[in-house]
Amino acid sequence: MKNIIRKILKEEGFDWAIDTPSYDDMKIDWEDHVLPYLTGQRPTYDDANDILDFDRWPQISDGERDDLEPLVKHYFIRELNDIDYKDGKFMLSVSNWDEFTVMFKDCDYQGYICKHTAEAILAEDDYWEPHYDVVSDWVDQVWDSVDDETYKAIVEHIREHCLGDVFTYDDEEMTLTEEILTSWLGETEILGHIINDAEGGCFEDLKNTMRWAYESGYNTASRDNYWNATHEAIKSVVGESKWVSSSYEKQDGSLDTKHYLEFDVTNIFMDVIRTYFDDYADLEYDHEIELEYSSFLDNLSLLMTEELYEELLNPRVSEWPDSDKVSEYMNERLLEDLG
Repeated sequence: MKNIIRKILKEEGFDWAIDTPSYDDMKIDWEDHVLPYLTGQRPTYDDANDILDFDRWPQISDGERDDLEPLVKHYFIRELNDIDYKDGKFMLSVSNWDEFTVMFKDCDYQGYICKHTAEAILAEDDYWEPHYDVVSDWVDQVWDSVDDETYKAIVEHIREHCLGDVFTYDDEEMTLTEEILTSWLGETEILGHIINDAEGGCFEDLKNTMRWAYESGYNTASRDNYWNATHEAIKSVVGESKWVSSSYEKQDGSLDTKHYLEFDVTNIFMDVIRTYFDDYADLEYDHEIELEYSSFLDNLSLLMTEELYEELLNPRVSEWPDSDKVSEYMNERLLEDLG
């Protein structure tokens, strides 16, 4: 029948109707369309209208199955609340990255990103710090990371806040004057050792401020490592993303804007559906079983948990951040703190 309709439409010059079917208002039935497509057999009933055993269902042809596929795809679009069909593509939408924590393995491996770590990273929690107490040699780590701009800011800070302070250095008590400060500025290493070793005055507070800026920079650079590894792992499953905005009308009649992430999952959409019904559900036994969740992402994560489709994510991550990035972030933070 379908081929006859196609032939008539083509003869009448309505080729566009063949290529642009509308499924929005079409009745798509589980037993008539979805079950035959997924099993390759058509449900059959006896005279008492009781469904026969699965092995007595007749096979459907490859052509029939191909005809059912677009109907089945749109059936599941309706069933899944995080899937939209746009321009012939199946688009997964999530409100934020933290929805992907369900795809990560619940573990506690050193050097790997487990679920609890992914939760902190994907929530973009700036207060989460992978490391603490990272400074073991203040001069070698902190002072040697100071760039020229920050060095000038430190000198001006000392000039503005420390002149006249009494401090002890090398067992000698002295009062900081402009003359003494100027004598230290010939070589940058001298001022670093003074700040590190002096007791009293403003030097101890300055030393701590610089140490905190270094630790902040160290953790920010480390979070970059974790962020990149986490996002690469997610993209390996669902592909690239883009932020999308859409306007909607609220109950009071005013307009608001919704922002969400969108992923093109066309290449994996039907694979996930088929894997669910082939390897997780048992349609031969339970003909009415449907997807476990109304979310594509949750069903995908379920299959990953059962190791039926990929595995739960557990990417390796470098624990040691790039020293140049640490220095960059430290100097940015220190300029703010000294500003």
